[in-house]
Formats: sequence, structure tokens, C-alpha cells
Amino acid sequence: MRVVVAGGKLQGVEAAYLARQAGWSVLLIDKNGSPPARGLCDQFCRLDILLDSDKLAGVLIGADFVIPAIEDEAVLECLEEVAQRDGV
Repeated sequence: MRVVVAGGKLQGVEAAYLARQAGWSVLLIDKNGSPPARGLCDQFCRLDILLDSDKLAGVLIGADFVIPAIEDEAVLECLEEVAQRDGV
């Protein structure tokens, strides 16, 4: 199982930790180059979801699902749009 966690602060730390405990492969995406959850993930991709939606689509390839660990409404809408368009 491959999961993408969007956002690497407190909620991202929790999501990444629990996903790893479940035995899942975790890819973290965050616009910050050094978010707290970075050390808990298998892979990390630095990107701004609002500015890099094309890159986001590439990152989501092969993901089983996305855990949005962020509360910014615009970011959530963009993430949802890209994920639904790409069948994630």
C-alpha cells in the first residue's frame, strides 16, 4: 500500500507515523523543505500544491490514497481536484 501524506506538520507526523505502523509506504509532500514528518516517511517531495499542480499529478501516480494533513481550504480543493482527475 502506498499512501501520500500532504502536509508535514503535526497532523502529517501523526498520519505518517500511523501509516508506517500499518506497514504502508509513505510519501510526504510539503512546501517546506524540512517539515517535522520528513523523518517518518519513505520518500519526500518538496512542492507547493497550489503552485505545482502538474508536479503533484506526477507525484500521485501509483498512490493508493492521499491523506490530507493540512487545513488550508484552497490547498484541499486543489488536492482533491488533482487526485480525482487522476483516479486517486
